[in-house]
Amino acid sequence: MNYHILNSDALAERFPEEIEGNQIIFRECLIEGPLKAENLDHFLSIRESYLTQTYPEHGEDYYAKFTRSELEKLSTIPNNARVYLWFEEDLFCLMNALYVLYLLTTSNRNYQVFWVHPPMSMQYGFAGLSPDELRRAPEHAKEIKEDDLKTASKLWELIATENYNPISNLRFTEPFDFLNNGIELLLSFKVKGQAEAILKSIISETEPLAFGPVFRAFHAKAPEYGLGDLQVKRLYDKIINH
Repeated sequence: MNYHILNSDALAERFPEEIEGNQIIFRECLIEGPLKAENLDHFLSIRESYLTQTYPEHGEDYYAKFTRSELEKLSTIPNNARVYLWFEEDLFCLMNALYVLYLLTTSNRNYQVFWVHPPMSMQYGFAGLSPDELRRAPEHAKEIKEDDLKTASKLWELIATENYNPISNLRFTEPFDFLNNGIELLLSFKVKGQAEAILKSIISETEPLAFGPVFRAFHAKAPEYGLGDLQVKRLYDKIINH
């Protein structure tokens, strides 16, 4: 049986009907907030609390209705299923994908895990594919072998505990060596604060100082982080207010 883990509602809306299998929509932003948890239930609880407080505009029941219900499906994927991860290269997507890989690796079940990777720039990703290209995307999926699955699981554990020093020693093998660049992106974001520095630079050069132009400039200059308007707005407000 096939399971497709989709990185957004936008992809789910365009997902070809011809592709067989169950769909799970990953609606999280693990690039920010607390990540350390004892189990899936605990993880969902701390994430719900954080996101509800940080983004109250979504409403108190958003996480329970739209995020928790999808993530809980990850623990129900049966033994020997073929699992396809539809995630892009930017850091936002990679953080979400790493958690999926961690759950699959620590589930005590056997899976064949594949990464469906769009042959596009990080600025467009799956959104840049035509319907026919989306239909054919699984044909080019690459299976993630045991060593890389273990590396992904270890990487997530270090990220969740904010133990960043050993992370630079981890390495992924081809065809997943693009994840090595993801490690560098992670360190630049979490340790060096590079995304915030880029945003500060843009704010200092933007007139008039409105969020719309700042966000568009940031998205064009740093698509590798994959930050959405809500995440950039939070950094924007922090910079403006201080």
